[in-house]
Amino acid sequence: MSIFYKYAGYYDLIYKDKDYNRECNMIEQIFSKFSDIEIKTILDFGCGTGGHANLLANRGYKVTGVDLSDEMIQIALNKRPLTDNPTFHKGDIKEILFNQEFDAVICMFAVIGYQVENGDLINTFKNACKHLKKGGIFIFDCWYGPAVLNIKPSTRIKKFQLPDSLKLIRYADPAIDINANLVRVSYDLIVIEHDIVKDYVSEIHKMRYFFIPEIKLMLQASGLTFISAYDFENLSMEPTSNTWNILCIVKK
Repeated sequence: MSIFYKYAGYYDLIYKDKDYNRECNMIEQIFSKFSDIEIKTILDFGCGTGGHANLLANRGYKVTGVDLSDEMIQIALNKRPLTDNPTFHKGDIKEILFNQEFDAVICMFAVIGYQVENGDLINTFKNACKHLKKGGIFIFDCWYGPAVLNIKPSTRIKKFQLPDSLKLIRYADPAIDINANLVRVSYDLIVIEHDIVKDYVSEIHKMRYFFIPEIKLMLQASGLTFISAYDFENLSMEPTSNTWNILCIVKK
């Protein structure tokens, strides 16, 4: 059973405060500033429940979303604003093939961090290159190694009030492996109704963190060119040891 099997059903509730609209504004800002071609078609690697894909389709782009989770894809389809845009496909971003090149490839919300082996990362980058038009843009975000080692991941508890007197509690308990550049996060979700546990989900997610020199090397080996990296929250700031998430901008 893959990760996000039962977790997918609670995903949008957990991340209901995530500002997808602001992030899509940021994506469009990058298109405008860095792309050598007009962006009309977008390939969304690791599209999840369609948070970015559906908004970008509403803004006039032709979007193709890919995710490894059947459950995520089904939720994305149910949220789709139009009958034929975006299209969503179950598949592995390391190897899925479309008979098409796109103006842009995006890979958002730390999806790159799930490529924990060097071979997986290079294959993902190569697949992005294969699907990208010359002069187009590849955008991805990831956890930034200097900040992970400086701040260090910590246990977090989030509580959500749901309809019908339901409560959701999520425990995230991380363990860092500095020799593998990994954080293993144990997620436990508990759904409670009138003090009775109605559902329980437990998953372990392995998340890789990155340093810019290795990103540049992996991209170069994949036929792509690193352009720049920014603080995910502020495109005018370069990453620092306090920047947990960075946004990387890449060209073919």
